Amino acid sequence: LKCVQTWERLYDNFLNSNIIYNDNSGCGLNYPKIWVIISKFILQDKYFNIFLLFNFLFYNWIFYYFIKKYQSYYLIYFYLSGVSLLLLERGNVEIFIFILLFLSLMNKGFLKIVFLSLSILLKIFPIFAIISLINKKYFKTFIIVLLISISYFYISFMDLKFIFLNTPKSGDISYGTMAIVSNLNKHFNINLNHLLLSGLFIILTILFYKIYFAKFSKKFIYKNEEMFLTGGGIYCATFLLNSNHDYRLIFLIFVVPLILKLHNRMFRNFVLSSLIISSEIHRLIYFFGFFGGVINTLFKILLFFTISLILLDIIIKNFYKFWIKNIK
Repeated sequence: LKCVQTWERLYDNFLNSNIIYNDNSGCGLNYPKIWVIISKFILQDKYFNIFLLFNFLFYNWIFYYFIKKYQSYYLIYFYLSGVSLLLLERGNVEIFIFILLFLSLMNKGFLKIVFLSLSILLKIFPIFAIISLINKKYFKTFIIVLLISISYFYISFMDLKFIFLNTPKSGDISYGTMAIVSNLNKHFNINLNHLLLSGLFIILTILFYKIYFAKFSKKFIYKNEEMFLTGGGIYCATFLLNSNHDYRLIFLIFVVPLILKLHNRMFRNFVLSSLIISSEIHRLIYFFGFFGGVINTLFKILLFFTISLILLDIIIKNFYKFWIKNIK
């Protein structure tokens, strides 16, 4: 947030994207330029600590809500996990996006549209959460949010190119195929295209689903699907597209309520264990050095596959069947 606060200097050139995204006089802009306005009018010194305190208190309340509602010690752990502590330490704007997405899940109608659309306008990646709206209950909401997003991306197309160019890409304390490729190049001098790796992961997920998981999950009864699709959609899509700092794993708390209710104990514990190991890069490296990082990456990949399989299963069982039924 201290970095974001300095973007106030770009306000006078707000309309000229070429200037503000190439300004090297301080912390570089790699967010949608609406943050320049926020920096100018909301993150001034007299409001900065209020905004920070609001984020921290609301963040804590969300975990209190989850722990109280779902009655699981695992949720207490997740609050104290490496991912959560990294996010709190940095004071990253992902905390505010996390709050907006939580509010969108807790509301319906107009407020759901406002909170979800605002999260997309501020950080782009929450666009992948709209997968949770592709059903009869929220179909109108889905169309409205999709139209708002498409209009926004069309208007700010050039800005998006600058954002992607300015966003740091690293394999350190990160997840995603680009992070994997970066680490392979850094440690083993192996050069791969991350999009080819993403394509391979997609193909393997579909094959494994058809060959095994579709039968394995036949008796699965899913609860809290909207939450799962929100958190799972963000994790899987960002995993395939880019390198993402580990604090973004915080959105996986939205997948936990569904996982906790799975009747298959072995599978449930495997997914939760994968999430724990994926969230502890610092502790793993502290105890196991380089191999701690390898273990962490391996379980992030396994977590991608397990969440992708459940996502695919929910879509096929709930959405695909619904449309086929209506067509008939």
